[in-house]
Amino acid sequence: MVSFYHSKENHKNILNYSNRFVNSYNNSKNVIKKIILTILTATILGFLLFKFWLKPAFEKDRVGINEAYIISKDFVQENLKAPATSDFSSEYSYDEISEKEFEIKSEVDSENSFGVKLRSTWSVKIKYIGGDWADKNSWILEDIIKYFTQK
Repeated sequence: MVSFYHSKENHKNILNYSNRFVNSYNNSKNVIKKIILTILTATILGFLLFKFWLKPAFEKDRVGINEAYIISKDFVQENLKAPATSDFSSEYSYDEISEKEFEIKSEVDSENSFGVKLRSTWSVKIKYIGGDWADKNSWILEDIIKYFTQK
């Protein structure tokens, strides 16, 4: 038979053990609170990141100046005498009139009907109407101006 001897020392040991248990319980509660707060913060930051940064990149009908410049070169090329000889400048200026409407200005070297290579400065105003941005039918050519200069 086991006897339990009651003494002040045993009583202190039991109190120390119970205090350590309570302290470790409180510490684990604090750790759990920190974990929950970290998960909540990461979730909110993830949502904001997606909403304001990543989501616009995935939107189908969103276009920018790069897409508009590529399509504008197609419209200019259609109006050249020898489109196969065209050499477009990589430099351009632009005005973003609205989210889907752009005016782009640049230069192109191409041959005229006599086979002489000329540099022309061009300006195109185009508007995106939806669909695949790489399809020219998804754009409206509002205005095109070409100025010829001798090279």
